Amino acid sequence: MEEGQQVKITTDIYPGVVFKGKITFISEKGDEVHNYQVEVTLNNRKDHPLRSGSFANVDFEQKNHVKRMLIPKSALIQSLDNPMVYVIDSSGKAAVKQITPGDSYENNIAVIKGLNPGDTVITSGLINITAGTPVKSVKK
Repeated sequence: MEEGQQVKITTDIYPGVVFKGKITFISEKGDEVHNYQVEVTLNNRKDHPLRSGSFANVDFEQKNHVKRMLIPKSALIQSLDNPMVYVIDSSGKAAVKQITPGDSYENNIAVIKGLNPGDTVITSGLINITAGTPVKSVKK
């Protein structure tokens, strides 16, 4: 997402009507859960006028088709300043992996570096685990 990017806007007030807007501002710093304030501007339409305070849905359609590995934020065993997760190694034991986090998506976080496709990340029972603890994967 970047300033100047075109976005699509829809509202419950006008079902099926798509407004076109443009990102005009993105805050430099996110809040404690990595949400960033974004400002979108659009020209108001005479046939479907929007009023101040109207709720809208904005589609920040991304042009790239990069696959992202997502993990639950709750899987982090340290803070985002020192992000680590437990994975199940080939011997069936918990191992610590340092990761490089990316964007947040609600309760999930993208992992840019540190995990490989097929790694099994431990997402629950973390309080009872240390590196080397024997673990068994239980899929829900």
